[in-house]
Amino acid sequence: MDPITAQVGLQAFSLLSGAGAEARQNRAQIRFNNIALSGLQEQLRLLPELTQAQEEMAQDRMNTAMDTMGMGYGIQWEQMNQSIDSALDTNKFSNYGQIMSTYDRMEGRMQDKLQMQMKNLVDTRDNAIAMAQAQEVQETARIDNQIKLLKKQNQEARKRDSFFETLF
Repeated sequence: MDPITAQVGLQAFSLLSGAGAEARQNRAQIRFNNIALSGLQEQLRLLPELTQAQEEMAQDRMNTAMDTMGMGYGIQWEQMNQSIDSALDTNKFSNYGQIMSTYDRMEGRMQDKLQMQMKNLVDTRDNAIAMAQAQEVQETARIDNQIKLLKKQNQEARKRDSFFETLF
């Protein structure tokens, strides 16, 4: 066999085997992408449930904190009332106005503090819910972009997923 014929034959063999390998690689890429697409679509389906769970957890944390805070304030109010009653019993009516004025100021401060703490708890809950919702939007966009990319890769790989398509 002359060297030119051998070289042409070798090139043809190389071209044919390369086309077959590329076609196999493209089919494998499509299978891999389809598996990834399935996983991404499942993540996308579960995102609202995850966000809902995070929102419920934020609400539960706020409720627990409010219950604990309420019990603490209940004890403080009871102690303050006992102190006022004791002071009124001891002083009878001689300092009634001063004692009641002190009581009113203490009660006002406690109510102001309670309202501020409750507002902080509500704000913390609202922030946690907003963060969960923003995270869902970001994650949805990220997953959507990955899905688009994988579908585009599959579209390109399908153009050359057979021996003859790869060859020509």
